[in-house]
Order: sequence, then structure tokens, then C-alpha cells
Amino acid sequence: MTAEISASLLQRGFCVVRDFMPADLVRAFDSDYGAGSQSGNQAYSLGLPGADSMARLRPLLERLVASLRTGAFRPNRVGGGVFFAIGNGIDFGWHQDHESFFVNQTHRHYLNVYLPVRKPDPARSNLSIVPADNFAAVAPELWAKLEGRGAATVREEGTRRFISDDWRGGEIGALDFALDEIAETPELAAGDALLLRGDLFHRTQDASTDRVALSVRVSGDTHTVTRSHFKTSCEVKDWFLTQNAPMYEAIDSVFRDADELPLRDLLERAFALRTAAATESA
Repeated sequence: MTAEISASLLQRGFCVVRDFMPADLVRAFDSDYGAGSQSGNQAYSLGLPGADSMARLRPLLERLVASLRTGAFRPNRVGGGVFFAIGNGIDFGWHQDHESFFVNQTHRHYLNVYLPVRKPDPARSNLSIVPADNFAAVAPELWAKLEGRGAATVREEGTRRFISDDWRGGEIGALDFALDEIAETPELAAGDALLLRGDLFHRTQDASTDRVALSVRVSGDTHTVTRSHFKTSCEVKDWFLTQNAPMYEAIDSVFRDADELPLRDLLERAFALRTAAATESA
């Protein structure tokens, strides 16, 4: 199974693992969502899971990460989790992940572990995704520009479709086909895991059910990140920075003292700054 997961993530960009979480842990996360704790990120309405539930999930995630370390796709740093819930207005169009790209500066070794914890109907309210091999087969030159990166959105103008660059502005390319034509929508039940690379285009299938999913991100943290990449911006990125100001201000503070550094060091220093700021304001 480990070899199959690694091969699928490398070739297709995603993999489904059935019954990844036991039923009692699914119920615990569902209860956490009902408690109503919210993230401070104003770009979306995101719920926060409980610390006890995350502590129970972490060994499962660590075993998954350890199984990927010998492959060509090697995420290694398990982060925190947030709830994406239809009832909180989550209904996204076609996009690559944005904020993880602003911080990590690449999606080469970045994984979204997407875990439904409330799923009334396995056939509805899933994530529709465009597998990497499907995209590369129909638009190889365009996919070569998009593979491994993020912060791109599909924008429609009449009958034309463009992929906007939400990191530095402008457009990455145009599409002469609809992504729905090459998309797939894995059906998920509560407790299943959809493992999804950060560079894959994905969207909300529909908003017709009260679906709640926990998303935990796993980064590859050994590569070098740079001040110049972080400072590169456009109107869309500027908006994201204002909506999650405490995090980005801490990152900006770290880059005042360094032109470049390993991602691991950036994350640890920024976390220390945010923790200190929260302690002072308490």
C-alpha cells in the first residue's frame, strides 16, 4: 500500500486511503467542530479542532509521512489542522492552494491530508480535482509552468478561460477546455483520507450537504525560502496578507534579518514571534 500511495502521489498527485481514521476519532472531531472554535484567519471561515483529537491523529499522520520518506515526493513536517465546512460558506472554484505557496514558496513536497468528519452522502460535497497526469496529457506546456507551484485560479471571461497568477499578478496561461472535462471526483465517506498535492487544481463539488472536513497540511521543510519570493506580490496576494496579518507580519519580521533561510527555520522563528506577541497581549 505504501508503494501504491507514493506512486499515485508522484504520478497523479492524489490518493484515497479508505478508513484512515477510526470511527471514535471521527466522532471526536465532529464534536470539536460543534464546539465552534474559529481560526483567526479572516480570509475564510475555518474551524479549529481540539488538541486532544489532534494528538490522537498525529501518530497516524506521522506513520503516513514516514512511509513517504524514501520516495521522490517527501513531505516531512506535520502541521496543524482546520475544518472546512459547507455550512460556513466554503464553496471554492478551481484553484491551486494559495497561502501554503506564499509561505512554503513551492509545492514540490507539500501534502494536504483531507479528512471528512461529517459526510451525509459519499457521492456529494466532495472535492473535484484535476489529476496531474490528466492535465499534462492535454496541456503539457501549461502544466510544466504549473507543476510544483500554487496560488493560481481559473478565471472566466465569456467563453475564454485564463489561469491567473495570484502570487505576482498577470496570467500564467489560457485554457481552451474546461477543467471539468479532465477532472475526477473521488467519493469519500467520513474517516476516509484524500491525500492531495498542493499544486493540483481542485474545487468544491457542490454545497448541497452539511459536509465538514478536517484538513491537515504536511510540508517539506528543508528547502531554502527567500525574502524576494515572499516580497513578490500582487493585489490578490496583498489581500491574503491583510486577512491573516499576524502570521505574515511574523514572517516579514524574520525576513528583515535574513535574505534566505531553510523553511524549517522560518516556520520556527515566526511561530516563536507569534507566541511571544500572544503572551504579551494576554
